[in-house]
Amino acid sequence: MLVRRAAGQLRRRDVVGHARALGTWTTPKKPVGLYDPAQERDSCGVGLVAKLNKEPSRQIVLDCNEMLVRMSHRGGCGCDPASGDGAGMLVGMPDSFMRSSVKETLGVELPPLGQYAVGMSFLPQDETLASEWRTSLERIAKRRGLEVLGWRVVPTDNSDIGEAPRATEPISEQLFLQRPPTWDDKTFERELYRVQRTAELEAEAAKVERGLDDTQVLYLSSLSPYSVTYKGQLTPEQVMDYFTGDLKSDDFKTHVALVHSRFSTNTFPSWSRAQPLRLMCHNGEINTLRGNKNWMRARSPLLQSKYYGYETSMLLPVTSDEMSDSGNFDGVMQLLTQASNRSLPEAAMMMVPEAWQDNDMLTPTKKAFYEYNSCLMEPWDGPALIAFTDANKYCGATLDRNGLRPARYYVTHDGRVLVSSEVGVLPRVDNSEIAQRSRLEPGKMFLIDFEEGRIVPDNEIKEKVASVLPYQKYLDERRVFLSDWRGDKEAALKFPRGDGNDGGDPTVTTRRLIMHGYTTETMETLLAPMAIGAKEGLGSMGNDAALAVLSHEPRPPFDYFKQLFAQVTNPPIDPIREELVMSLVCPVGPEANLLDPAEANCSRLVVDHPVLSPEDLEKLLSPGRGLPSRTADGRAWRTATLDATFTVTPETSMLSKRGGGAETASSNVHSNTVVRALEDHHHHYGDAHPSALETALRELCEHASAAVSGSLLLEPGSTRHHQHQHLGGGCAVYSSDGQDGASILVLSDALAGPDGGRVPVPSLLAVGAVHQHLLRTGQRGKTALFVDCGDAREVHDIALLLGFGADGVCPRVAYEALAKLRADGLVAARMRNMVQSPDEVPDDAALARAYRKAVAKGLLKVMSKMGISTLQSYKGAQIFEAVGLHPDVVDLCFTGTPSRIGGASFDAFQADAEYLHAAAWQGYAVSGAPGLALDSGTPRLPNPGQFHYRNGGEAHLNTPNGMVQLQESARRNSREAFVKYSEEVNLANSACTLRGLLRWRPEALARGARSGVKLDDVEPASSIVKRFVTGAMSLGSISQEAHEALAVAMNHLGGRSNTGEGGEDPIRFDDNRRSSIKQVASGRFGVTSHYLANSDQVQIKMAQGAKPGEGGELPGYKVSDYIASCRGTTPGVGLISPPPHHDIYSIEDLAQLIYDLKCANPEGDVSVKLVSEVGVGVVAAGVAKAKADHIVVSGGDGGTGAAAWTGIKCAGLPWELGVAETQQTLVLNGLRDRVRLQTDGQLKTARDVAIAAALGAEEYAFSTGPLIALGCIMMRKCHLNTCPVGIATQDPELRAKFEGQPEHVINFFWLLAEELRTTLASLGMKTMDELVGIGVGAAGEVLEVDPAALRKNGRPDKTRGLDLAPLLQPARELNPTEPMIKTRVQDHELEKKADNRLIEAATPLIESYVGDPSKPVEPLDLSLTLTNVDRTFGTMLSSLISKKCGKPGLPDDSITINLNSSTGQSLGFTLAPGVTISVKGDANDGCGKGLSGGRVIVRPADSQLADPAFVSSDNVIVGNVACYGATAGQAFFRGKAGERFCVRNSGALAVAEGLGDHGCEYMTGGRVVVLGDTGRNFAAGMSGGIAYVYDPMGVFPDKCNMGMVGLGKVEAPEEQELLKSYIEQHKDATNSDRAALILGDWQASLDKFVRVMPSDYDRVLKEQAAKANDEDDVAMAA
Repeated sequence: MLVRRAAGQLRRRDVVGHARALGTWTTPKKPVGLYDPAQERDSCGVGLVAKLNKEPSRQIVLDCNEMLVRMSHRGGCGCDPASGDGAGMLVGMPDSFMRSSVKETLGVELPPLGQYAVGMSFLPQDETLASEWRTSLERIAKRRGLEVLGWRVVPTDNSDIGEAPRATEPISEQLFLQRPPTWDDKTFERELYRVQRTAELEAEAAKVERGLDDTQVLYLSSLSPYSVTYKGQLTPEQVMDYFTGDLKSDDFKTHVALVHSRFSTNTFPSWSRAQPLRLMCHNGEINTLRGNKNWMRARSPLLQSKYYGYETSMLLPVTSDEMSDSGNFDGVMQLLTQASNRSLPEAAMMMVPEAWQDNDMLTPTKKAFYEYNSCLMEPWDGPALIAFTDANKYCGATLDRNGLRPARYYVTHDGRVLVSSEVGVLPRVDNSEIAQRSRLEPGKMFLIDFEEGRIVPDNEIKEKVASVLPYQKYLDERRVFLSDWRGDKEAALKFPRGDGNDGGDPTVTTRRLIMHGYTTETMETLLAPMAIGAKEGLGSMGNDAALAVLSHEPRPPFDYFKQLFAQVTNPPIDPIREELVMSLVCPVGPEANLLDPAEANCSRLVVDHPVLSPEDLEKLLSPGRGLPSRTADGRAWRTATLDATFTVTPETSMLSKRGGGAETASSNVHSNTVVRALEDHHHHYGDAHPSALETALRELCEHASAAVSGSLLLEPGSTRHHQHQHLGGGCAVYSSDGQDGASILVLSDALAGPDGGRVPVPSLLAVGAVHQHLLRTGQRGKTALFVDCGDAREVHDIALLLGFGADGVCPRVAYEALAKLRADGLVAARMRNMVQSPDEVPDDAALARAYRKAVAKGLLKVMSKMGISTLQSYKGAQIFEAVGLHPDVVDLCFTGTPSRIGGASFDAFQADAEYLHAAAWQGYAVSGAPGLALDSGTPRLPNPGQFHYRNGGEAHLNTPNGMVQLQESARRNSREAFVKYSEEVNLANSACTLRGLLRWRPEALARGARSGVKLDDVEPASSIVKRFVTGAMSLGSISQEAHEALAVAMNHLGGRSNTGEGGEDPIRFDDNRRSSIKQVASGRFGVTSHYLANSDQVQIKMAQGAKPGEGGELPGYKVSDYIASCRGTTPGVGLISPPPHHDIYSIEDLAQLIYDLKCANPEGDVSVKLVSEVGVGVVAAGVAKAKADHIVVSGGDGGTGAAAWTGIKCAGLPWELGVAETQQTLVLNGLRDRVRLQTDGQLKTARDVAIAAALGAEEYAFSTGPLIALGCIMMRKCHLNTCPVGIATQDPELRAKFEGQPEHVINFFWLLAEELRTTLASLGMKTMDELVGIGVGAAGEVLEVDPAALRKNGRPDKTRGLDLAPLLQPARELNPTEPMIKTRVQDHELEKKADNRLIEAATPLIESYVGDPSKPVEPLDLSLTLTNVDRTFGTMLSSLISKKCGKPGLPDDSITINLNSSTGQSLGFTLAPGVTISVKGDANDGCGKGLSGGRVIVRPADSQLADPAFVSSDNVIVGNVACYGATAGQAFFRGKAGERFCVRNSGALAVAEGLGDHGCEYMTGGRVVVLGDTGRNFAAGMSGGIAYVYDPMGVFPDKCNMGMVGLGKVEAPEEQELLKSYIEQHKDATNSDRAALILGDWQASLDKFVRVMPSDYDRVLKEQAAKANDEDDVAMAA
């Protein structure tokens, strides 16, 4: 073998020593402190250039490189600008270049194109290892019959790359292989794939067996006869220069190229993770990755390729935790296209299906294809633009079902195709060259067929793929619906229970509820609203109850988990207004071979609703009754029901160790009894023998495995309903007839009860353990898994069961509880104002239906928080974090789920289950149960006070005594009262929070005592209070009086108040009621240029601590006229804001919004509000790289004015974890000095603040404390508008009761600061910065776990497993040279903006107008040429106008700016009155966002309009989210707009000639005219304004969401004239031929317009008209 080295090779070798010395730059492979590299996320820009005729061209390479460079703002760089996150280019084989290069370097003549392959390889810098891997790859290739032609060193130049990538830089070499003459093209590709996979698996094995890391093993960037991938840890600008010898060669030509620029959330990207990959590159994030990987693992034993045969298993697994989401996607796509006969487009359709459920616009053929393939694979769900190519036959791209990534494309007259995330990336392409401008639509595919030399339309290619096999026939003959199975309703009620004589004791239901953990709050707060209103109950004021791991109360495993949610790296979905893309329907049961699309593959059971009714359960227990269908693997449908209960003996009991058995359990289940019984049990976790519960779980797993395999047999004659066979540990199995393996497993705790003392296994532990066990044994793909349980009742419970592997849940006891609610009269009492007579009260069946509907809505919301559209993708995805679970519990039941601080053991859950069982059945006489203490008392459901404080119940932070002391201290400025308040809260903290378990290290206090620092030496309170801010409480959630009192107080102190998301009355901008922090949320309420310009800090609300992943909610009765005017909405109409996704799809979109807002107020800071969850530190690193100036990490226990209890209780982590992780990650990444870090979430005392500072926070936000100081008494009625002290209400009578004064808040903060000074002095510190980390302060250097707090407040079986070491990891140890606080200013590069030229030219005009507004303005007319890199144009000018001229701005058309080009993102963001931007070209995403009175005009260039074949109304002229949040002004677009046009428009006029999906969503005002087709879901949530849609074909009604609007004709003459004037303005502005055509025959055209009128808005308009008439009548009478 001949190997030649390129010049410069020795210089690269010299880097090895430097890499070893540069240890801080090495990517951490394992968690460090709270930082976990597994949480890394990325997003990016994507581009594609191709020639339809497949003719290689040098221009393709140059164009693609320019495209890459011009999207560099979509990539990221770390603390070193020369260190990129990754960029690359995939090119079609440059055949002529390769021939000449190989001839020159290797002396080899290459065979014809397609008969040789190039393996682009990353080899270790160590030559010994590199040689080893070369030999290995050659050996693998030769073994498969390939001829090795030699290795070519790829010439590279690393002189411009940063230290980080240089430290891990691989050797880039190309291996050339030749195929045998007998192979055809497909055989060659498949054998190359086999070589690639074998080499990859050998590398993975070497990492495990030899301890090598990524830099020490082989990585193949590509191995193909048709393509080569050049990529690395580079910036976009570096790619061409780095691969200088190849990419810069004039002979390097190709017919297709893909480019990708990566934005990683941390600064530890790698060479191998850069993209493009082998087949594709990806912009977005796969939200369901954990589930996708689990299910691929589950179906692996079933995979067998017709080509690879039994050796298929040698290619697996194709997914890995070591790869990014894109890498895993690429791996599966390769498997589908090489190991089966699927084409590349078909694989893309399978993995990223469009929203086919309930989509009547799909053809039956396509729908059948999607439905069939849903039986084979769950969607890889999330915001995704996937560009793919094999560089031979196909090149294309597909977009996720919700259109959450941008993709625009041009087709030129000479057959070039340009696809990218933005337009304008190739300025050299003249408008006259462009034949077509278009976009990729949600769920659609763009495809080039090189063999046919054309673009194949989406419908054509999908119809072609869907017609290959008779999918509908397969479905009709093999698919099975649970709804079609016949069950026995009577038998469902006879399923054996463990409570003996149910009918003989009226207390049985109550006892059963107690056994399964029900309380009065469960019944009244959770279940009653679901049963009566079919929706979850609302709450407010956040969650201040104890963490489950610290609680003395019995807490189910459900309570130890928090839902994860999307923030920054991917968007949530709006489950209310965009429900059409979501689905709960799932195929379940045995799968077949994914690689062989046979008829039997769709023989699966379709479950329409994951919450099963008792009738559904009975059908499962009698599977297939009356139906001949068999499962996908050819078996009959058979069910095995596994008994999920266990028994305990005195030796294994957790309660009897010290007499804590049933005899200690009061029949009334009082909380004090719980404390005694559970604390008295003898902790023996870690003993040689596992607990009875753990033993039962392990045996349950074994029985599940045996049942699936068919080796679990019943005694002859046994039946489901009357006999059971006990299997060791107390598990029993009921099976349908026959002995084949079970295709359905049902885990049931129905036998729990006094009979035999059977205790229910917590259903979540049972499901998790069995699911994980079957994954490990390879059997999960062979069975469905259902659970019939008593403990699941609320949305969070069901979501957890599904998320950890259940296919469906029958909450059996919840139905019983609903019946009890009705029987006890609670339903009738709650509905007394809703029904006319008792006969109208719903029966049990109706209540159950409402409950299932409520759970379904709740599940959609939970899924949507993570941006997941389908339950099929959500199941098994494990999108949760455990807070307070022992590793043994996680390993057995929840493998791979984050659980960072340890906690409760199996002992704890057994103790809770035993206690509840004993408490429930005490006094219940059962024959054969000797020794059970009898009691004649009737049991009552306990009320431990989980949701509302209850004396003697669950611990809460806000106690009555604490509130009294706080108000006393605030009103009297009493230090004595404040000390008592602090003592009360600190004591509560020790029982509720993680910080309560900490103390100052004795050595730190001793060091402080020796330091001699006195109180007078500490920075004054007047300085400390400037670090305090009040939380984001919106005007609307609280009253005007309370909102203004907070602002006045903070302005007096020099701190800052926050508007919240509801905007602010502009009258406050110029006095002491001004809020310094102006929040920008998804609702964009009141966000104008004037609003932003009058801020010191603009805060982007990515998430809210009380309900992360959800938007704000304001009930309609709180939307008064004043609130509506501030928000730009309709009075009396409730506001549920969308989650942040409209213009914040990903990290680079957040970077764009940060840039937008910085331009809107260059002198202010931009803050991003995050919420604590696993990975928040990595997200924060991305936010810092996106150039935020300030980051807030909120705790998940923060307050809210209104939210469903699921959101309040079940999402978001303690801020202690979030702040510590963020500090550690930012320091580790070298980013901490860029940002200021703030936290909030139940901060109450100086001790809280000091601990937050030690963990890394520099600022501290308070909400509940200041409200209590103003008079709040924690009634938790904020959402009802009935606040008795006038704080959280808009009721004028109640607002009159408000007695709070700004001085009360001032006193609170001043006392807090003084107490904080005492803490600093005790630690020997003079400043807060020292505690944050300037000095010897910070985390574990000054803090440690307090053993006394653990002993006093914790239960040993929970708290002994806690490990807070990761929380206390000193950040400075991770990167000793990095500052611990903000020390430098982010460079937003505003000095480079084109706006500076505008400002220079416009300043005289503005100054003249301000000096004398009555003087006529001489208009200013400017002309410029921009490119896509000129983003947010016009915004800095608008900011200046708003600051100088106020909200009215300048007179209309004072300044006109003419642009002849494509423009960058966010053109005209918050454009101020008096400014007109006129574009001849096209515009990118965000054009006209926040339009504030200005005018935006976009039309095609004159040269393009001169082309007679070009029809502007058929071409896309503007991108997504145009006019999002517009409040005033005009926008005219001569052409089509993208998705989400005029979302949340509240006052602007916008005209477009067609638009995509979700137009006018959540619109609350203004006017919209659409002179062409619309996409689906138009007007979803539209509550104000009017839209007019030109619909000559009559198709619009099917595309309109009719939930809040009505459709009609434009009938009123004055309205007809208005509409005509809008179209005339559009024609005058754009010279639109479409407008001219409509106006040319106005009367005929008028009849083709559909008027879209919101029902509530119509009501308000009529009320206003009636009121005006009444006033006129009064005036006339006077």
